[in-house]
Amino acid sequence: MAAFEAAARHENFARAAEELHLTHSAVSHAVRNLEARMGEMLFARRGRRVLLTPRGAQLAQRIRVGLNLMAEALGEAPPPVEQARIVLGAPAEFTSQVLFADPKSRDLLDRCELRTGLSIEALRSGAADLVVVAGPEAGAGFVSRRLRRDTVLPVAAPRLVGRAAQLGEHPMVENLAYPWRPWLSRLHQMEIDPTFSVVVGDGGLAIDAAKAGLGVSLARSSLVREDLAAGRLVRVGSAELPADEDYYVVWDPNGARALLAAAVVERLAGPSWRHGEPPPVADQPWPGRRQRAARTGSTAVETGDWSSTN
Repeated sequence: MAAFEAAARHENFARAAEELHLTHSAVSHAVRNLEARMGEMLFARRGRRVLLTPRGAQLAQRIRVGLNLMAEALGEAPPPVEQARIVLGAPAEFTSQVLFADPKSRDLLDRCELRTGLSIEALRSGAADLVVVAGPEAGAGFVSRRLRRDTVLPVAAPRLVGRAAQLGEHPMVENLAYPWRPWLSRLHQMEIDPTFSVVVGDGGLAIDAAKAGLGVSLARSSLVREDLAAGRLVRVGSAELPADEDYYVVWDPNGARALLAAAVVERLAGPSWRHGEPPPVADQPWPGRRQRAARTGSTAVETGDWSSTN
């Protein structure tokens, strides 16, 4: 039982062996004997990492309760719980502009192992416990929760536009995720002929270019919220349109670490993170990545439309 409990906490046999002053093979043998006694697998092997199965998670929780009761009966403090950190996958632009930029995210980052470049496939393979994606729904077997209701709006560095900022008066940064011409067309402002100083395919780079004073860029409202609040960016004009996709967090409600993942979800989607969420915009989304990809025949990977991969 001790070998199983330590392996469950660390999700690693070698660390459990080190804690108990045993060999790796001794811990592995003890776990196999317990699995044979239970008649089912308690761990799922993922390379060097071991993940608790639903039955294993249930047993680990009961063992922890039992250890706490024994400690209380003996007048001792309950043994500390050293949970392996939750693996959170998120897009690079969301990571840099939201997670890193928001001071309130410090405790979240302390409890998570953050990885960029992960998709919903990371949930299926066990490489992540939850992922942030741009899309409207979860894949089969998963659940999702919207984090932001996004709009797309023009922003620029204060030193570039001054106090009376208007579109068409300054160079523009072309963000290929949200290009200027469809946005202007939707607002019937085609008299503005964009002059591009920079063309980038990443929302985070487009925001960096705007902050550097290289031009006016279109950006998601959630990605520039902290920069606007700090005065690093200003809005250019008052126009904005709904984004074609919002950010969602996706996780497996039946996973071995579903309770820990749910706690991270509450932190991500809680009221303190939505205090700057813009009100809904009474308009139809402008042709964004998903619609443009449908017209050009782009793949789901190119558009970020992971829901089609289920």
